[in-house]
Amino acid sequence: MKIDKRKVSYRFSNSDFVHHAIYFQDDAKVVLLSPFNLFLKDRGASAIKTSERYAGNICNFLNFILERYQADGSKFWRSASENDLLEWQQVQVKERDKSKKTKPSDKTIFENASLVHNVYRWLRMQNFPVSMNPETKDWHFNYHSESMLTHIRGQISGTSANRKGISAGLPRTGDSSKNSMMIMSKADREALINAYTDPVFSACFMLALATGMREEGVCQMPYLGTGENIHIRPYPEILAEFGSAKTFPFTVVEKGKKRTLEVNMKAWDSICKSYLPYYFKRRKLLIAKHPEIKPDHVFFINRLGNPVNPKMISDRTTLAKKSLKNFPWTFHSSRSWYATQYMINNLTKSDIKDRFYNAGVEDGLRKQIGHSDIKTTYKHYLKLASIIIAVQDRDIGSNTWKELEDTADALIANAEA
Repeated sequence: MKIDKRKVSYRFSNSDFVHHAIYFQDDAKVVLLSPFNLFLKDRGASAIKTSERYAGNICNFLNFILERYQADGSKFWRSASENDLLEWQQVQVKERDKSKKTKPSDKTIFENASLVHNVYRWLRMQNFPVSMNPETKDWHFNYHSESMLTHIRGQISGTSANRKGISAGLPRTGDSSKNSMMIMSKADREALINAYTDPVFSACFMLALATGMREEGVCQMPYLGTGENIHIRPYPEILAEFGSAKTFPFTVVEKGKKRTLEVNMKAWDSICKSYLPYYFKRRKLLIAKHPEIKPDHVFFINRLGNPVNPKMISDRTTLAKKSLKNFPWTFHSSRSWYATQYMINNLTKSDIKDRFYNAGVEDGLRKQIGHSDIKTTYKHYLKLASIIIAVQDRDIGSNTWKELEDTADALIANAEA
């Protein structure tokens, strides 16, 4: 008995779908696990890499249950509990520590477990008979106490609000550890934008700066939107829908959670100026290489005609950083930059200095960056904002996108067609 996945494509209700499907195999018998496949259709059909990640984690968890409890029948998944999800994390940590490896990291294991938990939350919302309680946190594994990797690094990888040092655009001391609070200066932002050899990754980074999205969300930006994103068009065509509006909404799925955020219109203008000169040639390559993909659903395409995915962004950012001396920031640092900018743009200087709590600002930041523990996030970025003000580094205000327009013009002139 085992759970496995495969990619499927089909046409339904005048629309084409491509995503992974999960099935239960027992000897010669194969049973589709329809509830999970409905989830993958709902959350993974827009990006095949996302679908693959979701399906892989679901399979891993369900196979863990099968092996551990020798479950009988294809409906065993209904009985999965918070304790099963907790033990799944514990086994991964213990096996990794026993083999003296560093991967998967605590952060990766927890994120994968969160994804599975979100799947079961979705199943319950769709009235499937599942046992897992989506409201409890009993499935959270105590990495701080039980992970050897945590003891070595001194913190849960990427999950703690506590930080060791602070960098706010001041002279660097050579500390580029993950414990630092990351605030990129204007020079840092423009340096990374210009360091990418393929302008599509510069455009991706600019979109991340404009929205606070993760790599996963950036890759979901369409050329022409559908469904909840049907209004999305390249600039300036999008103005026909929004006119003089400063932002437009974009509905995205990150870490299995759907949210609607706002995209700065000036930023979108800059992104389109820098990238559209390359898009149409790449679109032809995409159509030739990937006939299964609707080209209107993909905006970011690399020079080889492949849709940009999070791994490409990570690899190209690592390569770009090699050309920059002692460059500590990553693509993901754009989220910290955006959140800090959000605090400065939506609170007064005195509010920031007095650590004033504003429920409206907190709610707006939550919707934009998709954090669940938003009060901790709010306090964290309020502190960063106060540091920026203290050192008079107010370089992330209203002129930011005019500055990036100049960078976009340089990219158009210098990058390869």
